[in-house]
Amino acid sequence: MIKLFNTKAAVKVNRCQIRYNNDHMGKRLKIILPVLVVLLVISVIIGWQIIKSSPQYSIYQVYQAVGKHDYDKFKKYVDVEGVSNNVIDKALASATEETKNNASNDPFYQLGQTFAMGLITAMKPRLKEEIVSGIQKAVEQGNFKTEYQPKNVTNFFSLIDVKKNGKVADVLIKAQGKDDLKLKMREMSGYWQIFDMDLPVPKTDTANGGSQDAKTLKANFGERTGITQGWFLTVEAPEEYKPTGYSTPKEGNKYVAVKVTYENTTDKPNSYSTYNFKLKDNKDFSYSDTYGGKEPRIDSGDLEAKGKVTGYMTFEIPKGNEPVSVVYSGSKSIVFTSPNSSTSP
Repeated sequence: MIKLFNTKAAVKVNRCQIRYNNDHMGKRLKIILPVLVVLLVISVIIGWQIIKSSPQYSIYQVYQAVGKHDYDKFKKYVDVEGVSNNVIDKALASATEETKNNASNDPFYQLGQTFAMGLITAMKPRLKEEIVSGIQKAVEQGNFKTEYQPKNVTNFFSLIDVKKNGKVADVLIKAQGKDDLKLKMREMSGYWQIFDMDLPVPKTDTANGGSQDAKTLKANFGERTGITQGWFLTVEAPEEYKPTGYSTPKEGNKYVAVKVTYENTTDKPNSYSTYNFKLKDNKDFSYSDTYGGKEPRIDSGDLEAKGKVTGYMTFEIPKGNEPVSVVYSGSKSIVFTSPNSSTSP
């Protein structure tokens, strides 16, 4: 009888223990589960923020803007005026370089080319306006080509190759049956913005008959640097220029002047270009030279045999920014910097 009582008591105790364990486990789960959910949500948010702040996501937003004909959103992720300006500069630089490398000695041909370059230079503001207007029309009316748009979001990131260098990224978009598209993007506040793109222009031979050097070189400010056979370029350190005449920078901006010297040590006259220079500041922004500025100004033109030409290029940048390098992208790609600069080509 006592044994049976003890057995029943033990069963009752075990049931109570099991009930206690279940209740205790339930209470622990009630405490742990919310914590796990919060941690999971935080992880998802952090991961999403990383994706949203990536160049790939910004390019995806460009596609979304085009698809919805949202030009305001498109302008957020694409510096339309900057891209247009760079496209014109590269086209002019390419045309000038091709003229320079042309072996024709026909004076009428050379005169025609010089006249054409001068005409295009004068029309540059109008050309820029036309390009900007064309881009806006293409976005709002949906006339953009779709070779570079991925078929679905799943393979979107696999079509874009990104190489970051600080706050600037080189982006390669793999096209579907077309040439790859190369872009340059800069980091903004929480997103990336396209500010430059490569033109699908075939490379020409340099004056010495060799192929164009694709490697970017580095030179110091004030260093006489060879750019092709018998031609040398010297770029002095940028200095702030405070104008006293009619030409003044916009409010909040300043002028920076760069002294440039071209030398032709060959026995033949040839042309040179000022369209292939960019000033880069300490915030990774690039600038084309502005009209006016410090005199004497250097402009594209012809240089006689054994000749030398020196003048200033003037750039307009924000007052809070400082110039760090001048990038030349002619027959060679050269980055001119201070000797102690850490800027890499």
